Amino acid sequence: MLKKIVDFFTISKVEGIALICLSLFVLLVAVLSFELPYIFKEKPAEPISDSLKEQLANLISSDTTHKNKYFSRKPFNKNEKHALTPFSFDPNTLSESGFLKLGLPEFTVSTILNYRNKGGQFYTIADMQKMYSLSTPDFESLKNYIKIAPRKQNPAFTNSKYVREVVHCELNTSDTAQLNKLKGIGSAFAKRIVELRTNLGGFYSSNQLLEVYGLEPDLLESLKPNISVDKSQIKRININEVSFQLLSEHPYFRNGVALAICKYRKLKASKIETISEISSLPECTPEVIEKIKNYIKF
Repeated sequence: MLKKIVDFFTISKVEGIALICLSLFVLLVAVLSFELPYIFKEKPAEPISDSLKEQLANLISSDTTHKNKYFSRKPFNKNEKHALTPFSFDPNTLSESGFLKLGLPEFTVSTILNYRNKGGQFYTIADMQKMYSLSTPDFESLKNYIKIAPRKQNPAFTNSKYVREVVHCELNTSDTAQLNKLKGIGSAFAKRIVELRTNLGGFYSSNQLLEVYGLEPDLLESLKPNISVDKSQIKRININEVSFQLLSEHPYFRNGVALAICKYRKLKASKIETISEISSLPECTPEVIEKIKNYIKF
């Protein structure tokens, strides 16, 4: 019996080491729990000396009285009335003192000079009006005195390799390289145009370019003088022979149009001969007919 009790309370060497480590860890945690609040206790701020207070006061005072070369703390008022002394000037070359002699407010002068310093140029008299700090009355008083010298073209850009060639593209046969030469059409637009043309089987109108993602109406209008459409290049679909799967892949025959035509063709049990036959189908609205009539044959 005594042996069993001794064996029960006897531990191995490994267990003894583990017990000692655990005891040390518990002791360390207990010590840290008492000491940490004192270690990290925020120290009271040292009082600011009178000399330092005086220096801070002087610094704040000098900052509030400082005025920028062009700006003051007086809020800018675009409609504030002031007298102008107009004389002939070129806004691209007139100096700061010259603008001030005109009678323009310092804020307006600063805006013009900043615009020029960043590479801005005035090409027409109307460009001056775009300066948001220049009031309409001031512009009206000065516009007759604005004399903009003709710009000298940089010789580096007169070289033929820098001049964009004016090209003409037929939309159904031009490749991406040719389309990329059009002003406003980069490689991304050229690729999208060719992809749409492939999916449709060709273009019947230049207005279809509006279906190209990102191509805006104003860009299309600028392109129209340099593009054309040859309808004979369109790949037409035989409406009586095409399978439903192939027809439904065409962008203009989706949303049930292909299914309605195939069902009608099956029920009729004879060839569709005119476009008016399928125009009676509910899915074939006038807008749909206007599009698909360019891509089918009987």
